[in-house]
Amino acid sequence: MKPLLLEMQAFGPYAGYQSVDFEKLAEKGMFLIKGPTGSGKTTIFDAMTFALYGGSSGDDSKSKVGRNDLEEWRCNQTEKTTETLVRFTFSVQNQRYQFTRRLVPKRTRLSAEYSAGILDENGVLIPFFENPKERDLTSKAVELIGLTKEQFRQVVLLPQGQFERFLTASSEAKEEILKTIFDADRWEAYADNFYNAADARKKALDEEQTKIQNSLNEEKAADILQLEALIEKAKEEKEAIEDAHKAFDPGKKREQLNEDIRLAERFKPFHEAQKTLADLQSRSKEMEGKQAQYDKATRAENLRGVVADYEGAEGEYTQRQGDWKALNDRLPAIQQAHRQALDAQQAHEKTSPVSGLQAQIGEYESKRSIYQNLDQLQEKWKAAEKNVQAKQNDARKAADAAAKATQAAQEAFQKSEAAEQRSMELRSRYYAGIYGELAAQLAEDAPCPVCGSLHHPNPAKKSADSVSKADMERAEAAAQSAKKAWRAAETQRDTTDQDKQRWVECLRNAEKDRDAAKSDLNHAQTSLIENIPTLDALDKRIRELKNKIQQYEEQSSKLRAATTNAKEAMDRLTAQITTAEDELSKAKNKRYAAKSALDTALAENGYENHLLVKQDLLPDAERQAIHAKLVEYERDKKTASQDIKTLQTELAGLEEPDASQFKAREKEINDEYSRYKEGTSVLKAQIARLTEKGTNLRKMQEHYDQHIQEAVDDLAFARKLRGSSGIGLQRYVLAIMFNQVIGEANRMLEKVHGGRYHLYRTDDKGSGMKRGLELKVHDNRSPETEGRSVAMLSGGEKFLVSLSLSIGMSTVAQKAGVQIEALFIDEGFGTLDDSSIHDAMDILESVRRSSGMIGIISHVQLLESNIPTHLEVKKTSAGSTIVQV
Repeated sequence: MKPLLLEMQAFGPYAGYQSVDFEKLAEKGMFLIKGPTGSGKTTIFDAMTFALYGGSSGDDSKSKVGRNDLEEWRCNQTEKTTETLVRFTFSVQNQRYQFTRRLVPKRTRLSAEYSAGILDENGVLIPFFENPKERDLTSKAVELIGLTKEQFRQVVLLPQGQFERFLTASSEAKEEILKTIFDADRWEAYADNFYNAADARKKALDEEQTKIQNSLNEEKAADILQLEALIEKAKEEKEAIEDAHKAFDPGKKREQLNEDIRLAERFKPFHEAQKTLADLQSRSKEMEGKQAQYDKATRAENLRGVVADYEGAEGEYTQRQGDWKALNDRLPAIQQAHRQALDAQQAHEKTSPVSGLQAQIGEYESKRSIYQNLDQLQEKWKAAEKNVQAKQNDARKAADAAAKATQAAQEAFQKSEAAEQRSMELRSRYYAGIYGELAAQLAEDAPCPVCGSLHHPNPAKKSADSVSKADMERAEAAAQSAKKAWRAAETQRDTTDQDKQRWVECLRNAEKDRDAAKSDLNHAQTSLIENIPTLDALDKRIRELKNKIQQYEEQSSKLRAATTNAKEAMDRLTAQITTAEDELSKAKNKRYAAKSALDTALAENGYENHLLVKQDLLPDAERQAIHAKLVEYERDKKTASQDIKTLQTELAGLEEPDASQFKAREKEINDEYSRYKEGTSVLKAQIARLTEKGTNLRKMQEHYDQHIQEAVDDLAFARKLRGSSGIGLQRYVLAIMFNQVIGEANRMLEKVHGGRYHLYRTDDKGSGMKRGLELKVHDNRSPETEGRSVAMLSGGEKFLVSLSLSIGMSTVAQKAGVQIEALFIDEGFGTLDDSSIHDAMDILESVRRSSGMIGIISHVQLLESNIPTHLEVKKTSAGSTIVQV
């Protein structure tokens, strides 16, 4: 992965658009990022990791939300309408890619947007995704670069304060880091897969043996020999059942039964013919009644048409008379409805409210602009009120801080005064007793340092409350320290007082804005229509007035339509009454003619009235059916008598068998056959099942005996691979990879302090009883002594050793297939002396030749002098800016 261009906006301390051209910086291979503390140097690294992985370059464990939340990184000095942007352009194997994450301000919130894709020859982005999510970009970055975020921080980007974390970590902690960087989980997976397969084979064989025993237990057999004995016993039982079946001879019994059944069948038609004749003779009276009914229906059939004509004419006359009367009965109500509809229409049109409602609507519409601004004024006042509350809180905090600073300054002053007084007191006591100290040092025949005399007859005595020079100097140092603390407290008090005044002024301005917003809101509210407080209420009232006009017009239309419909209904009814009178006169004449014809026909056929004719009439189908039954009845009696005579002749001399015993004889034959069939089938199936089971069990036992020892051996080996006893496959592979990392680190360490230090791996126990990844350092200046723990190295030594180890990790990762063309280091050089810095530069120069680009964040002046290309971050009140120098 080779960085090409980084772009930022409204991100961290960078309020405006900033960019870093890595291609230009990489022309000389190494560049320095400098700037004051807190200006945003590390933010450049954070922006790269954010664009790729959606998180900062820092340790995630220290902040689970803030440093990995793009909204939390939004610059608070930027305009609300400015979008937050991080865009990173890089190349992998000569193909350019671009990842972008941004926050776009919407009406009420910030909306996150993401894009990632390939840049073509013209710099046009070809997206990977149609609608990408945050996790899509992170997954794609891992796929392209070959590193997770944690691996990126270990191999490409070495964060501030993270150098010695891997160096001094326990075996268990190193294992987790190495597993991630070198994808060592696959070795654990290999061991687990082999173990699972071996365990499955062993369990399968154990289950197979259990199945063999369970299968024998089902037959209550201890072994396969007992199973074969059961087969022989079943064969003997089957032969006994077959011998009994032959002795019964069911075939012969079945043949005799069938012969008797056939003879019984020959007697059935004779008995049926006798029963048929008896049934027919029992119906003689019924058939005589049907003959009389048929004769009456035949006579009445001649008068069917005349009766029908009369009843039709009578019915039509009655219908026409009823229709005429019904129409006349409806006429008064129809006339009344017409009069009422006309009166309602005229009354409605006299009281029209339309003109008044339209005038009111016009008045309300003129007030719309006032209502439209009301919500905006209300929101403005609420925002101003909220701002006042916030400023009050800030001013209160500033006042509290100022009060605390004042109290602290007063207490520091009192301490300083007391320390100064103590210092003056000890100084006086020291000088008061200094003569006694000089006299105590005099010796006879030795010259006095003051007067030169060799004799000291009356030397001065040391004062009882005198103090030593050391006591005096400590008191003076304490007084100086207290005075320094007091001056610092005074400075802090001045700072907090200034903050307090600034926040008070901010509060006054916020209150002025709130009062102005409230005044504008009150002025607008006084112009509102009474009982209509909002724009929605105004629109609702206007809609209500328009609805009243619409309702009036709709009612007018309905009343006019009702009048028209009533008039049309009255005209239609009058015409219907005239037509009904004509139809009634015609029906009356038709009824008279039909009555005359009926009377003549009744007299000729001997009927008193037409009702008697209707009693005798039958439908044609029913009358014909009665006639057919009469003919069929006579034919059936004759046929039954002839059949009885014929069958008596055919059965002469034959004895009819007892048919009531047929079922018992049939059951006896079937039961015996069922016993035979079921018994032999069960035993046959049992023999086949036991024979098949025996064959299968012998094969299963042979398979178990053939493979069980191999499965036991494989499982024991699989347990060793998992590390159930000793070092597992994964830890073994990690140790090999770690040795390669240590070898690369030692190659770097040859350039440090003349090759004084050499790392090596030990098998000392780590936490959790894990071992094999501990580190010690050997010092060539003490070749006879055992190496010491890396934790005992000094701060500068730890930095150089950790830098070598991190570079070794990066080198081995590249050999494992991860393409690395850049290395970034954040701080750590401040703990080094000039010689160590030169050693570190030698290490980095060798890495630059292989990696292509190295970026360093540092305040060390020696680095600034030795690295020609600089990227300077300048801190201003309006936000930080980046300048390439």
